[in-house]
Amino acid sequence: MDAKQIIAHNILSDRRGRSELARDARIAELHRLYPVLRSFDEKIGICKADILVQLASERGQTVNRAPLYALERGRGKFVEEQGIPADYDKLIPYCSVCRDTGLADGKPCSCFQELLVPAILSASGLELYSGISFSTYREEFFSKPDKIRSIRAVSEAYVAGFPGQTRNILFWGNPGTGKTFMAVCIAREVVQKSVSVLFIRISDLLETMNAYRTQMLSFSPDEERLTALKAKRNLILNGGLLIIDELGIEARSPNTVADLLQILGTRQQLGLATLITTNLSLSDLQKVYDNRLSSRLLGDYTSFQFEGDDIRTSPRYRNR
Repeated sequence: MDAKQIIAHNILSDRRGRSELARDARIAELHRLYPVLRSFDEKIGICKADILVQLASERGQTVNRAPLYALERGRGKFVEEQGIPADYDKLIPYCSVCRDTGLADGKPCSCFQELLVPAILSASGLELYSGISFSTYREEFFSKPDKIRSIRAVSEAYVAGFPGQTRNILFWGNPGTGKTFMAVCIAREVVQKSVSVLFIRISDLLETMNAYRTQMLSFSPDEERLTALKAKRNLILNGGLLIIDELGIEARSPNTVADLLQILGTRQQLGLATLITTNLSLSDLQKVYDNRLSSRLLGDYTSFQFEGDDIRTSPRYRNR
């Protein structure tokens, strides 16, 4: 269980605790108003305890439950006569589907998934791209709306495959043609499906990998820094969707190709979706990176070219 799930489970536990306190307060008030009801509840509690003792000491023997049933009938009649809700002594959960357990029919309840979204969003890196989403998308931002319209349709279909999406996508084209914009739109939609997402520029990704390696090799690592790096590295390798932005602008180091191969290879083996944006053409990718990496990018990724003018020079985009 990761940190996000622990937070969600703690919230569910708090909800259950609040429901129990509310039930106990409700019962106490009704007992104050109706001493007869208090008497019934006390006698029923004693009767149930006696039955449990008999079941434990007389295994296999029939236990007389008639006194309990008589008390429950009497209480039921009194409750009905006084107009007291029949479920006055029951918990009223925040979520009626899972009753605040987080599970419905053996699967995560929608309420549990909703609790995960804020934590997923805060770790996604999308805070740098406020105001960008499918809801703010406008075809008039782009000089070739027909082309971008088909890519948007593909992007929405891609989002629909989460959770469980395994396809990889490569957005390529000249700077400013909308690759990052569309990738952010995808990321925001996937987050709302309670899928862990990391949107990260290539330079920051490689810096994370290098910093993690440095800390792990250190004789006295900074534990707080190492914890943060481990969490980010885990998202890089194991997150539901990894978006690597601006592949090709990174400064090269001896570990660049090795780190990228590890990341892409690990995610491919785990069946996790990766989306990459780059200003490089497909032929340039083969020139810039060695055959091991370029063949993976061209073979394991479905590529889409972004064409047209720089949308950042569009008055409509600047004034959006």
